[in-house]
Amino acid sequence: MASFLQQLWNKGIDITASVLAATLSAGIVAGIGTLAWRWNKRRDLKHEEEKQRQQHRVAEELERASRDREIQETRDRAQRVIQGFVNATATEEPSELAVRFFKWLRQEKLVELNSHIMSQERALTLGPRPELTSPAVTDARRESLKRVIQSTNLPKVPS
Repeated sequence: MASFLQQLWNKGIDITASVLAATLSAGIVAGIGTLAWRWNKRRDLKHEEEKQRQQHRVAEELERASRDREIQETRDRAQRVIQGFVNATATEEPSELAVRFFKWLRQEKLVELNSHIMSQERALTLGPRPELTSPAVTDARRESLKRVIQSTNLPKVPS
């Protein structure tokens, strides 16, 4: 009977050793798997973060390009209008043209960029008076208005 108990004891120890070895190897495999999973997760998060940063940069660049294009279109349109005003100085009455020009500056919100022009508004928009109607004075007023219109500042397009 002692030999039977001894065999049973030895068998139990063998089973326990096998279970411990299997558990230990499973723990090692689980630990390696967990480390690999964490490393992979961290790498994926970094990759995703970089991808989002790049998407934000692209979106900002597209937005900036769109804004620059809008400014350029506004600037081009304003330059055509200004050229129209300059051309009109040759034929239109200077006071009326000046009134329309200053109204346009306000409409286009260009007043702050052109404070040097706005300070001359009163002098340029004087109504027709007998002393201001001679051809020489009218020509001088036209030239003065033309110089003022040509000195109009427009928004700059960032480069």
